Amino acid sequence: MRAKSFVFVSCLTAITGPAMAEQSQSAERALFEALMQPDVIAIMSAEGIDYAGQLADEMLMGHVNDHWSTVILQLYDSEQMEDAAFAAFERSLIGQDVDAMLAFYSTDPGRQSVLLEVDARRAVSDPDILDAATAAAIDAHGTPRFDQITAYIDANDLIEKNISAALNDNYVFLLGLYDGGAMDGQTSPESLISDVWAQEAELRSSTSEWVYGFMNMAYQPLSDADLDTLIAFSQTEAGQGVNRALFDAYSALYEDISRNLGLQLAQMMMVSEL
Repeated sequence: MRAKSFVFVSCLTAITGPAMAEQSQSAERALFEALMQPDVIAIMSAEGIDYAGQLADEMLMGHVNDHWSTVILQLYDSEQMEDAAFAAFERSLIGQDVDAMLAFYSTDPGRQSVLLEVDARRAVSDPDILDAATAAAIDAHGTPRFDQITAYIDANDLIEKNISAALNDNYVFLLGLYDGGAMDGQTSPESLISDVWAQEAELRSSTSEWVYGFMNMAYQPLSDADLDTLIAFSQTEAGQGVNRALFDAYSALYEDISRNLGLQLAQMMMVSEL
């Protein structure tokens, strides 16, 4: 849920060699699809292209060329993003009970939670809707539903994981700028770490608001019983494995994108100064 979720044969022990590997890969892909990750990635692709346009306005004063546009479309190509995310997702699931994960997401609470998250993820791309969702979560503070949302967030460690991911993305982006020569020798990789950590308090506040606003909005249609079922699954080994695999997938994906975005932006900044 990075800022940002998702029946299989139980006789895998009877399969050996290449057939077993093929069957296991099919299970992981089935889980990826059940979590509607291709849909999520399509949303993130569009957001990334929009974000790159904002960066160009702020850091390049809007002075971009066809090369920049081509690079950005390549960086945020949804098919390439999906391939990279799935590869990391698949690696993270090695040795995990994917059957148990698939079994949960074949239930009504599992399927509905995924649909609701994807719909909400699409909706909060609109800043006005995100602001309204954040305000609604603040208003819900102290209610039983707010306590349930908190239990779900805590079970999946969503705030800390998102903060860690955001800090890392910011660092590798700045490192890309540094390695691309955009900082003119005025800093060092070590000082970049300090610069990024200086953002931690602000990131913690904005991340907490985003996560609560998003989750409160996404799961509003869920019954209390279904949300309790979702929380209980999140606390199981299978639920923890799904959550870890999703964060592993997007951490790998966005570390690569953020660094390359910094490098490409540095090149454009150098050209614009000539």
